[in-house]
Amino acid sequence: MAQGYRAVDDQWTSLRTNVDGMVSDLNQAASQVAELNGRIRSTLAAGGSANELMDMRDRLTTTIANLSGGVTRANDDGTVDVLIGGNAIVAGTTFNAVQAAGARRMGDATGDPVRLEWAHRPGSAIAMEGGALSGAISTLAPADASGTGGVLAEAAAGYNAFAVGLAQQVNDVHRTGSTPTGTTGLDFFAIDPTKPAALGLSVVPTGVDQIAAGKPGSGGSDGSIADAIAQLGAGPNAVDKQWGAFVVRIGVASKTERQQSDLADLATNSAISAQLSNSSVDLDEENMNLLTFQHAYQGAARVMTAVDEALDTLINHTGLVGR
Repeated sequence: MAQGYRAVDDQWTSLRTNVDGMVSDLNQAASQVAELNGRIRSTLAAGGSANELMDMRDRLTTTIANLSGGVTRANDDGTVDVLIGGNAIVAGTTFNAVQAAGARRMGDATGDPVRLEWAHRPGSAIAMEGGALSGAISTLAPADASGTGGVLAEAAAGYNAFAVGLAQQVNDVHRTGSTPTGTTGLDFFAIDPTKPAALGLSVVPTGVDQIAAGKPGSGGSDGSIADAIAQLGAGPNAVDKQWGAFVVRIGVASKTERQQSDLADLATNSAISAQLSNSSVDLDEENMNLLTFQHAYQGAARVMTAVDEALDTLINHTGLVGR
């Protein structure tokens, strides 16, 4: 249990660090879009071509969309606004920075959940509609009573709940037993209240004489209480079944998240294909255009040849008849 809890905790911490990196990438891309907006507007106003600058900007806005689900809105002066959750991270040449806020440890996320905020308006989370950042922040969400919180925190809560349940069931039986010296009312498990239950679970007895294996007054060789503890692994509410249900629950959650990830990848690839179909070069279409231009050129050349011959006749041969 402790090993599983630590693995989940490490994943949470690693993902929290990745969120900081994604926020940095988002701010950098948005800042460059604002800068390019200014250059594109100036170039178009001077009558120049800004196609290469626009291509650079399109790549950056795609990055912003992938990270935060941002959407673009074109302006009449050639600039674009980029919106996240309905608010502009880029408005013309103005860039509004965002920042990651909230807990840096999984145990602190309940009171201070991880969120994305505007740097100039801290304390108010941005309601994102998609993107890698939205998925990461959702994964980092704290556990809740309904079991629909962040997948990592819910897994950690499951380890803790199982540790508490195991300790309670075993202790309830162990307290009814007696040690070889006649001592009763002893716990077999203890949980350190300063740690998560999965990490704070420990065995109280340090020797055989501290294990209450028999019923009080039944003699030192009685093992009925030890047998009753062993039977906790059987029955409708067996500890083993609780553990199995917990493992299945994690597996189902993992499979669901993987399926959602696959669907998101398909949607992304479809969107990229649609984007490329509008912006990339179609070789077949370009070949047809070249053939059209070639025939048009040949037709124009024949017209010019006919005009040239007519002028030659008019200029050089008029009046020569009868000589």
